Amino acid sequence: MKKLLALAIAAAVAPAFAADNVYVGGDIGRTKADDVSKTGVGAFVGYTLNENVALEGALRRLGSSDGFSGNAVQFSVLGTLPLTKEINVYGRLGYGRNSLDGKVAGVNTSVSEWKPIVGAGVSYAIDKHISLRGEYSYLGKPLGSKVSQFNFGAAYSF
Repeated sequence: MKKLLALAIAAAVAPAFAADNVYVGGDIGRTKADDVSKTGVGAFVGYTLNENVALEGALRRLGSSDGFSGNAVQFSVLGTLPLTKEINVYGRLGYGRNSLDGKVAGVNTSVSEWKPIVGAGVSYAIDKHISLRGEYSYLGKPLGSKVSQFNFGAAYSF
C-alpha cells in the first residue's frame, strides 16, 4: 500500500518538474561486438535546444555473454532534419564510457574506456508528446572490439 501511495504521489508531482523541450525514453535492440550479438536496453533523457539540435544522455545495458556484461554511459549532440511534420532524420555525435564487468579465473574484473559515438536514425511523431525511433550507432573500439548498436525505442516529450 505504501508503494502504491508513493507511486501516486510521484505521478501527481512529476508534471511540476517537467520542462518544455525535455524528453525521456527507452529503447531495446542488438549490440554487436565483433562476432557476438546480444540484446541490449537503454534509457535516455534529452533537451531540445531548437528544431534542429538536441542534447542527450543515456544509460545502456549492452548485453552479456560468457559471464561478462557490458554497460555504457553516453552523452551526445543530435542534429535533426525534419522531412515532414511527423518524420525526422537525425545524426548523433557524442562520447561514451563503455564498461565490461565479469570474472576471469574467479577474480572480478572491470575495464572501462571512453570512446566517440557516431550514429544516425529516424523518428516518427505519433502525436505532440510520443515518438518512435530507430537508430544505428557505432561506439568505436572499446576494449579492442568493434561495437555497434541497432535500437528501436520510444520517447515522451513534455
